[in-house]
Parts: sequence; C-alpha cells; structure tokens
Amino acid sequence: MNINRKRWLKRSKVMLFVLSLTVIYAGCGPQLGGGLIPNTGNPEPVVVGKQDGSFFYFSYDDSSSTAAKDLSLHALDNNQLPSASWARPYEFLNAEQFGHFNAQSVGPFQVSMGLLETDSSEIPLIDAETNQTLYTLGVTVSGPAMTMADRPNVVLTLVIDISGSMSSNYAEQREDGFTTLLDVTKYGLASMQASLKEGDIINIVTFESTSAIVAEGLSYNDSTYQQHITNLRSRGGTNMNLGITTAYEVANRHYDANKSNRIVLLTDAYMNTGEINSELIAQNTLIANHEGIYLAGIGIGDNFNDEALNQITDIGKGVYSAMITPNDAQRIFSDGFMRFIDHAVAEVRFKLDYPDNMTHERSGAEEVSQNPEDVQTINFAFNDEQFFIESFSSDPSPVGTEEFILEIEYEDENGNMATQQISMSINDLKMHGSDQIKSAASVLLLTQLIGAAITCDEVQSSGLYYQEVYTAIFSVYKQYIDTYCQL
Repeated sequence: MNINRKRWLKRSKVMLFVLSLTVIYAGCGPQLGGGLIPNTGNPEPVVVGKQDGSFFYFSYDDSSSTAAKDLSLHALDNNQLPSASWARPYEFLNAEQFGHFNAQSVGPFQVSMGLLETDSSEIPLIDAETNQTLYTLGVTVSGPAMTMADRPNVVLTLVIDISGSMSSNYAEQREDGFTTLLDVTKYGLASMQASLKEGDIINIVTFESTSAIVAEGLSYNDSTYQQHITNLRSRGGTNMNLGITTAYEVANRHYDANKSNRIVLLTDAYMNTGEINSELIAQNTLIANHEGIYLAGIGIGDNFNDEALNQITDIGKGVYSAMITPNDAQRIFSDGFMRFIDHAVAEVRFKLDYPDNMTHERSGAEEVSQNPEDVQTINFAFNDEQFFIESFSSDPSPVGTEEFILEIEYEDENGNMATQQISMSINDLKMHGSDQIKSAASVLLLTQLIGAAITCDEVQSSGLYYQEVYTAIFSVYKQYIDTYCQL
C-alpha cells in the first residue's frame, strides 16, 4: 500500500475515534471551580483468552506516556490512594528502564526476549487451573541512540495555559519558593533553554479566555526568552482549543521540513469554554507528504485532567508527561527533552506469534488485536526503551523447541514499510530475563492494586512477593505495594 495512503487511512481511523473528545469534556464529571473532573472508573485489564490463531498485534502506548506512573507514585509518596483511572500498566512500564539481557539486533532495534515458567501462586497475574503451567514472556525493545548535540534542530511552539486555574496549588505538599501550577510551569520552561542549540526556533503562545502570541521566531539563545517566561500571569477562563488553534497558526508560519516541528502544550487541561478541534490536530501530523507538526503534552501539578491530555496527545502523535513538582523539570526538560523533539523510527507496530497449545491470558499492552488496523502504530523515540510483558497458560506443557516470534513493522529511512523478525525457542527463552520479568510483574501487580483488579492479600501472599530479586525496580515497587496496602 502507498505509504501516504496508509497514513491517510490511519488518520481517518484516528479521527473516527477521537470525535469522542467533546463527549469527554461534556460528560467527564461534575463542575468544580469552572473545570471538569475526568472519569475515575477502573480501566479494564487486558485479559485475552483463547483466540482463533496463536498471534496478536499490540502496542504499549500510542503517546509514550508516563503520566499515570508519575501521578500514582506521587500520590503514594504523599500517603494518598492513586486514582483507579491511573492503573495503566503500559505507562508504568514505559517509565522504567529494565535493560537488555540477551540483546539481538532487529533492524533499527535492539531486542531481548526471555520466558519465565511459574504457577499462579508465584505470579498472580492470571486465574489458572491448578494443572496448568504458566508462562510470562518479557521483551525489552530499544531504539537508536542519539546525543543532544547530534539531534535535529526543532521549531518548537510552546502553548501555555495561563488561565485562572493555573493559580491553584500544584500539590498538597509543596516545595519552598513554588506554590502554583504556573510557578511549576515557569520553572520548567526557564530550565528548558539550556537544552536548546544553535538553529532551534522557539514560538510562545498563551491562552486563557483568549489566546495571545507572546513571541515567535526566537533563536535558541534569545535574551528575551527568559523575560517572556517570567512575565507570565494567570487570569481568565480556559479556552484550550483557541490556544491550540493559535499555536498551529504560528507553527505553520515557521514550519521547516528540514527540522522537527513540535507543539508542546503545558496545562492542567480543565477547559470551561470551547471544544477541542481534533481534526485540526490530526491533519497537521502530515504536511505536503512530510512529517508534520506533532503535538506533545505536559500535565501540570497532581490533579490535571489526565484523560483529556492522554487523548489529545494520541491524536497529535506526540509524547505525554506529567510535571507534578519542580523536581520533574530536570527529567522533562533536560534528560527527557529528546522525547519531545524527534523520533527514531516511525509507524512502528508489533506482532507476536506464540505456540499453538498456549492460551494468551493477559497483556500489559494498551491495544491488543488480531486485526492490525485495530492497533495504532507508534513513533519510537531516540534513546527510548519499552518492556513488554505477556502471560500465557498451557496444559499440557509445550515442547521446548516451539518458538515465540516477535515481528516488528516500521517505516524505514526511505519511507517504505519494512518488517523484521526475531524467533526463539521456549528452551532458549527460559535461559534469559528472569529478574527483569519478575521486576515487570511487580510493576503490573501495583497497577492491578490501583485498579482494584487484585487484593493486597493476593499480592502479599504470592511467591513473587517473597523472592529475592536484586533489581532496583523490584525493590521500589515492592515498597510501593506495601505503602498502598497500608493506606
């Protein structure tokens, strides 16, 4: 299929899906202080079961978000129960670095695969019959690396919420010198200039009841940038759509096909006027058959409208992070700044084939389907890593020579679709990745606790809870499980 027609078809599919955005704003909850409260219903865990054919396509998050993890752990750090709506395991997994354990080159990616054979008393991820053998597959996938010095230049349009709600406290427990959501926003943006380089262009747009172009066409070291940020003041209502529309007008004026073109939305996402024009966002992801203007999002504080930002950034094909406290500025605008600038590999979609006599029981993915068109492709960032965890059952046990096959479809450097595969036998897989899989299982168990899909007794009586796994992730998440169960 022609790649541009494929993109158009995918964008059309996305548009059908995201027309529900206005429904989210209209029906997401009661009014509170001029804003809207998002739904807090429990996200359904991906429980699959036996399918016709032992394969599936999957994606571990369209927008490479880590917000659910950031919000949840911040709540637990402050002895508060996280919202059940944050129980999105793929975002927790995206936020952690599990590392490689038997890496192989697969096209532009490095891939490690391992398999852990257990019973349900050890890792209580699925309900299984006592005579079944359980298998948990763990996969680390990392993309190409790039230094900040080598990254492409960017035309970066900042669209900043300065509405009255941005004068709210950013968290119950605050650091000295910072009080409001806008304080955190200004601190982060002031930090960002250190990550810019010669050739970068910065535009600044603000919105409240109206929108304003504060500056456009600034060079990376423009001496007026810091003063523009310092002068920001909160006022008025929240017409986020007007801010986004103005940002696209500015971004298109400065569009440069030889640079990355990005809009970064900084907001608490509680709009009280206007409706998001999702078609505008989707159409701008492709311009004149070139990569267009992607929209990324940064949710500010510990109570922003997570559901709205998650969907907006899915449409805009940009990343999505939470900047809850000033400490998050370093993570976002220094170490993690590359995620907002460029991606390494586009149009990526994964497929897994597994042995015929296994049943696929549960997935940590955001999307799982045997129809590839039901799984949105992703853009894989430079210096990024994802960990996949998939659970299976089998009765009787499969033959050790049977194989798992991971297939990766992606757009190559010439704009053509390419496919690469890695296959490993069960016997070979069982030799690798045990600690990484157990660590990822501890992450999933915390998300299931948050989503009320499992009880503290089930987790704390499991074999996994008492194992000595010498990784930082396992230790951290075991402690968070304890914290959750004490609240």
